[in-house]
Amino acid sequence: MQQYHKCGVQYSLDIFSKIDNLTELRTLLVEEVLKQEFQIFDRINAFRKNSSANSIGVDLGTTYCCVAVHRNNRTEVIPNTMGKYTTPSYVALHDDQPFVGEVAKSSAHEHPQSTLFDMKRMLGKRIYDLNILQSKKYWPFDITEKDGQVKLKCGPEKMFKPEDVIAMIERFASRGGTFDVAVLEIQGNCIKIRAIDGDPNIGGEDFDNEMVQHCIQEFMKEHGIDLGIRQCNEDSSALARRLRRLKSHCEEQKCNLSATKHVVVSIDGIIGSLDLKVAFSRELFSSLIESYLRTCMSTVDRAIFSSEVKYGDITQIVMVGGSSRIPKVQEMLEQRFGRKALCKQVNADEAVAAGAAILASYFDEPSKSRITTEELEMVLLN
Repeated sequence: MQQYHKCGVQYSLDIFSKIDNLTELRTLLVEEVLKQEFQIFDRINAFRKNSSANSIGVDLGTTYCCVAVHRNNRTEVIPNTMGKYTTPSYVALHDDQPFVGEVAKSSAHEHPQSTLFDMKRMLGKRIYDLNILQSKKYWPFDITEKDGQVKLKCGPEKMFKPEDVIAMIERFASRGGTFDVAVLEIQGNCIKIRAIDGDPNIGGEDFDNEMVQHCIQEFMKEHGIDLGIRQCNEDSSALARRLRRLKSHCEEQKCNLSATKHVVVSIDGIIGSLDLKVAFSRELFSSLIESYLRTCMSTVDRAIFSSEVKYGDITQIVMVGGSSRIPKVQEMLEQRFGRKALCKQVNADEAVAAGAAILASYFDEPSKSRITTEELEMVLLN
C-alpha cells in the first residue's frame, strides 16, 4: 500500500504541475494532504482485512437507490424491506414518524410539504445556487440556509441536512437524476478508466418537470387558470398537493413513453371540478427535453475528447439508469457512435450497485479475487 501511496502522490503532483507552477511549498502541501488521507484509508483497510463482512456496493441515486453484495464469487442485488430491488429516494416525515421509499412516495400527494426528495442535488450547495433556484419551484417542501448549507424544512421547527435524509434512505434500502459518462479500457480483468465526465443536474426529475410545465401551460390555454400558483380560495397546502399529483402522473406516463408512442396525462378534479387531460407523443416529449439531451451529448463529447480516443475506437456502449430506456436518448447515442448498436443486456437499474460491489470485493480480498496485484494498482491509481 505504501507503493500505491507514493504513485498516487507523484500522479497528483504531475497533474497539479500542468495546472499551475509547482513550488516547494505547494509540493509539501499536496504531500501532507495525501498523507493524511492515506493514513485514514490505511486504518480502514486494516480493519477490513480483519473483518469477515461481505463486500457491499451502493448506487445512491437521485431518484432511486440500489444495494448489491458480492460473496462467494457471486453478486446479488439485495431486496429492501418491501422485497423490491430498487427503492425510491423519498423520505416522508409526518406524525414524528419517518417513512422511506415506496411508502413515502406513494403518499406524497397527501403530505407533499413533509415529503422530501431530490436531496442528492442539494449536497454542498448554497440556497442561491442557480440549479437550486431552478429546481425549487417544483419542490413542495421549503428549504432554507444555515451555516452556509442548504437545509430542508419539515414543519415550522424541524430542519434537516440533505445528508441526514439520505442516511435514512440508506438504512431502509438494503438497494436519477444525474448524467455520467465513463470511457473504460478493458484488457482481461484489467479495467483502466481513461476519462470520466458528468452533470449532476440532469436526470429523470428534470424530464418530469418539463412535462409538468407543459401540462400547466396547456391547462392555462384551455381554462385560463395557472395550476402552478396558489388560487385565492385555496389553503396553503393545496398547491403542493396539486403539483405532487401532477408530477406523479407525468413520471408514470414518461416511463410509458418508452414502450408506446402516445400517452395521456389525465387527472380528474385537478382544481375544483375541472379535469386535466394532456396528450404526449414521443416527438413532443423529445422536444421538451431537447436542451437537456444536447447537454448530455456535449458531456459524451467531452469524455471522448479527454480519453484521447476516437468515436470509432469504442467497441461497446453500455447504458445504465432509468433514463437510458428513453428512445430518443438511445437514438442520439447510436448516431453519435456511427450507428453502433447499444449494449442492452445489463439490468439498467442494478448495474451500478452490482459493479460497486464487485470492485469493493477487489479491495477487501485482493488475494481471493481474480484480479492481479498489478491490475489492482491500475484500478487504485485511476
